[in-house]
Order: sequence, then C-alpha cells, then structure tokens
Amino acid sequence: MLLLLTLACGEQDTGVLPGECDTATDTGPFQVGLIDPECICEEPLVQIGTGIDDFVGHVEGDCLQMVHGPQGGWHLPGALRAENTRNVVEIVVYAEVNGQRITDELTYRVQLVDDAEETCTGSFPNMFLYLTSQFIDPELRPPEIISCQEVTITMCVDDTGGNATCDDLTVVVAPDPRDIELGFVSECEACPLGSDDTG
Repeated sequence: MLLLLTLACGEQDTGVLPGECDTATDTGPFQVGLIDPECICEEPLVQIGTGIDDFVGHVEGDCLQMVHGPQGGWHLPGALRAENTRNVVEIVVYAEVNGQRITDELTYRVQLVDDAEETCTGSFPNMFLYLTSQFIDPELRPPEIISCQEVTITMCVDDTGGNATCDDLTVVVAPDPRDIELGFVSECEACPLGSDDTG
C-alpha cells in the first residue's frame, strides 16, 4: 500500500500544470525530488564556489588553496549553488589546466540544501575535486603541475525534469602550506599565504 501511495504521489508531482508553461521540460511522470512551481519556467543556473558547511561563492581569478590530505593525495575544495532545479540533482565535476585534465570526471547524486532566504535555490558544499597528474606527467606530483597556475573548474547539474546547465570558473591554485614546507613547491606571488580568498 505504501509503495502504491508513493508512486501515485510521484505521478501527480509533475511540477507543471497543463498550459502553465510552454517551455517547461519538467513534465515526466516519475520525478525525483521537489521543485517549487514558481521555479519551473525559469532558466536553471549554477554557481561554483567552495565551503565546508555553507556555500561561499568565487569570482574569476580568485585564489583557491589545494589541500594535501592526510592519506597523501591532493584535492581542491568545491561547492555548488543551483537555481531553478529540483532539489535532487546529479552533479558532474572536472578541472583542467591549459586544457588538460587534472581530475577524473566526478559524479555526485545529491539532495541540495535549501537556501533559507531564497526560493528556488539550493547548494551542496564540501565537495572534493581529487587531483591527478596522470593526464599530464605521472612522474610529477599534482602541486608541481598546478601550483600558482590558472585552473578551470567545470560543474554541470541535471535533474530528472530536464533542468540541466553547466558553468565554469577559472581560479589561481595556491599550494598547501605543507607542500611549501616540504619543498615540493614555492609560495605564489599571486596568492600569498593568508590572502583573503584562499581556502
């Protein structure tokens, strides 16, 4: 009985009433997650940022500090803010330097955290973009390749209603202070330790 009720609710929750929005794609019978009716006709948007507990936005050219993890690998911290999508989305993430991959293509299937102040908006913080040198030079460590370099991060979102979009952001990657202490890399002039937009 519970399964039948769940399926029935899913079929009714199309998000769009007949004739309500000519451009809406969110009309399939089986949708995952919820969307506010006032968001359905709006264009989906995505913003790239960082943040462990909450989303913190970045702009082009900001410094972003890589992290040398306790298990010996490296990652970039990431977060995403999406507008006008269902609250359950698939996120695809990758990063490049000079057009060459420095991460594998990572996929997250998540429920967004609702924005308390804005309707139609949710975020997913505390994402890890695991770095690899295998696409450029496996003999080098990731910080030796991308420290102080411009890195382009791309994030795409998609939900079961066809609300899909991508965005990219170019940042300057600052090394982990531990890697400077170990002598792997030098400090960046563009992103000195303690700069406001690092981390």
